[in-house]
Amino acid sequence: MVNKKYRAGRRFEYEVKKYFEKLGWLVFRTAGSHGLADIIAVKESDTLLIQCKYGSMPTKAEIGKLWRYNWHKFDIHISVLIAHRKPREKLKLYEPSLAKKYRLNEVYFSDEVEMDI
Repeated sequence: MVNKKYRAGRRFEYEVKKYFEKLGWLVFRTAGSHGLADIIAVKESDTLLIQCKYGSMPTKAEIGKLWRYNWHKFDIHISVLIAHRKPREKLKLYEPSLAKKYRLNEVYFSDEVEMDI
């Protein structure tokens, strides 16, 4: 039997997937990968690796691991984001700070989409 935390996390991953699809991104959920990204989103020459966290924020070790994967070279742009939401709150997006390894900066998209949660 699947536990409640797993179901809540999976449901949140689908919420994040839907959010980015509404913004025009091609989105893939990497179910069961247990890797760096729960969601991969692609739009033109930009790629987002998104780690979804429902409830708790990532640890410093997780942020440090994600920080290394922000990559902008040539015409390829790979950005790492953390999608976070506490129960009954709005979705927030963060990116690991390039200036400080263990710090998160909140990110806003100019074409925000209102989500029914």
